[in-house]
Amino acid sequence: MSYLLPRVTATVHPAAEREDVETINGKTIHLLAYGWSTRRSWGHTAYCPELGLTNKIRYYNRTWEAHRFDSVIHGLLYKCRMQLDGDFRKAENKAVRERRKARREAAKREAEERQQVLNLGI
Repeated sequence: MSYLLPRVTATVHPAAEREDVETINGKTIHLLAYGWSTRRSWGHTAYCPELGLTNKIRYYNRTWEAHRFDSVIHGLLYKCRMQLDGDFRKAENKAVRERRKARREAAKREAEERQQVLNLGI
């Protein structure tokens, strides 16, 4: 049996059994959680519509959680933080690379100017 998530917008989805709103790095994200079951197992799926991320956990036989959807939402929050921090790190690393490149170019220009001055002195 294949489980397909319905198209979800940032608004309340009628099939969501649990909804959370979290703020990560100043961005507000919505987390929607669903339950599902098959003949031999059951599980939870959480979805973040803003980032398009999904986390799915399958449970077998006598497995249970003290609080519904905790594990799946924890996993999804981890993925969201990694993606948002990754975007921040990419931008930060790009700025560092641009500063290094500007310093190399400035040093190269300075070396060329020194060489021109030395060539004039000969």
